[in-house]
Amino acid sequence: MDIFFALLAGLLFAIGMVVTRIVLDITGAKNEYGALVTLVAAGLTSLIIAFASSANFGLEATTFRNLIIIGVLAPGLTQITYFISVKRIGPARAGIFVGLGPIWAVIGGFIFTDVSLNAALIIGVSLGFAAGALLGGESTAAKLSLAGILAGLYTGLGFGARDVVSNHLLDDVENLNSALTSTVLWLAGVPLVIVYVLATQLKAPNKKRGSTKLKNIAYLCIPGVLQGAGLTAILQGFKEGRLEIVAPISNSMATVGVVVISAIVLGKGEWNIKVLFSMVMIVVGAVLVGVFG
Repeated sequence: MDIFFALLAGLLFAIGMVVTRIVLDITGAKNEYGALVTLVAAGLTSLIIAFASSANFGLEATTFRNLIIIGVLAPGLTQITYFISVKRIGPARAGIFVGLGPIWAVIGGFIFTDVSLNAALIIGVSLGFAAGALLGGESTAAKLSLAGILAGLYTGLGFGARDVVSNHLLDDVENLNSALTSTVLWLAGVPLVIVYVLATQLKAPNKKRGSTKLKNIAYLCIPGVLQGAGLTAILQGFKEGRLEIVAPISNSMATVGVVVISAIVLGKGEWNIKVLFSMVMIVVGAVLVGVFG
């Protein structure tokens, strides 16, 4: 079942990225509002799944603290950079940068733990960075936003760290429910994003301060529901299988899915030969890192 949950998570994340771009275009919502609404919607979705799966809500203080810490950084801070990336460079390109998550995780493991380098790891990491460099080269030629590219890179880095820490907790803490873990991770980021919303509103002139209509909030909840279900699915995959197998499969599914769905739904502007080559390099690199690394 771990492969099923990995594929399901990747599909949900891919659909979620495309829906995020569509919702931003429809509503004209600011990134900070989108980040806040989707965080809450994702957290509530995970909470509903936790209740439905009869989760044990008694978390040890240390486990709760660790989840809060990682949740503030990812998906808390990464939700802001996620929206910036999707809005500025589109879901297909953003999805490829986010797909670097497993590769960032391996680099972190090499630096901070006892992960040893081998040929597969070196090739996989090199392919990942080559894909990033290939898309990054579009920033001038295609007038892509450098901020969007950097936001995508950080989002992938945050997702990789989130996956490593969450997998460690799911392995070490007995009967830790994946949906409950997802709930805490999502809701932990809410205070940070609220502060970000307030800061951007106070900084903006009165006439440029945003507001979000109830209808727009409902639209923004849709990608939040998809993300909440997606994170629960990938955490369940970690619980039933191995991080080095589940993460690359999920990210490969998400990377391919977001490029294909974007091309179908949003049109030719979302893909070109560089995007396709980058997609292939990310998928091959993630598989090499996960399976043979």
